[in-house]
Amino acid sequence: MVSVLSEVILEVSRSSGAGGQHVNKVSSRVTLRFSVRDSKLLTAAEKVLLVEKLKNLLTKEGELLVSCEQERSQLRNRGIALRKLEAVLAAGLAVAPLALVKSLVQKLIGELVNSHFLHG
Repeated sequence: MVSVLSEVILEVSRSSGAGGQHVNKVSSRVTLRFSVRDSKLLTAAEKVLLVEKLKNLLTKEGELLVSCEQERSQLRNRGIALRKLEAVLAAGLAVAPLALVKSLVQKLIGELVNSHFLHG
């Protein structure tokens, strides 16, 4: 899989929960945003597959959000969040059963036909 780092938006914030005074001083919580809809790395078929398989994890805007605040270190949380993001994307792009593939191909063809008639 091509690295998605070029398309990931990194946000940091203060972690919640226990941690003493340290938690109030350091922004160690990391949230990664990856836009499935706007990605230039993914093909149209991959986008359809991800939207279908990850629909419960995507925002209304088609973004996949992954957060991590388990470590006190922002750098470690960033690494953990990136591994989580890559794992979710890999699972979403895993080869699907034939029936699902046929369904997604038909959906993609329908979108292309509608797009052609609307714009072309």
